[in-house]
Amino acid sequence: MAFSQNLLNLAHCLAGTFNNQRQASENPTWFVHLKVWQYPVAVFGNNLGLFIEQVSVASGQLPYRQRLIEFREDEEHLWVQYYGLKSPQAFCGAASEPERLAQLTRQDLTDLPDCQLWITPSITLSGETNFKATMRTGQLCSFEYQGERRFVSLGFEVRKSLNSYGQTLLLSQDKGIDPTTGQVLWGPRMGPFELWKQQDFSSQYGL
Repeated sequence: MAFSQNLLNLAHCLAGTFNNQRQASENPTWFVHLKVWQYPVAVFGNNLGLFIEQVSVASGQLPYRQRLIEFREDEEHLWVQYYGLKSPQAFCGAASEPERLAQLTRQDLTDLPDCQLWITPSITLSGETNFKATMRTGQLCSFEYQGERRFVSLGFEVRKSLNSYGQTLLLSQDKGIDPTTGQVLWGPRMGPFELWKQQDFSSQYGL
């Protein structure tokens, strides 16, 4: 299947491990030190996808927030579709154990029909392509968790850079939201998590 250059660039940028060690060290009051894995998976037919999970580095706890994204496009739009897992704990830690991800099938996923991010690319003065991913105005992602309906505001940016911290910066703005009050229940409150790419997994797409 032929993909647009923007889709390929975005998919390649997002595939890898990321952390915000610098941000957490400079401002530990507001930012926990996170490590995020985003590993390519082949569960969406001809479309590219990523399995995502993260861990609080200092906590000693297991990885959490297992989810998947599928890259989609048509003649006018590029977007990512989110999916949950029917049994998240069954794949806990799988992002760093690719042999386990090889067992993942479409039947293991939960559809999240209102969980999409629409992608806006932009070209920098140096010719690099950055990406901004946003939800539709007024939209929240919702899903069932422990018998309750949960709501999340999703969003991220990808910026290309070249410095001692890395070449790709992922700004993550995911937050848990109380839909009645709009109160932020979890997630970054003082700006996005600044996650620098440490390891690249883009070759695992097999393109």
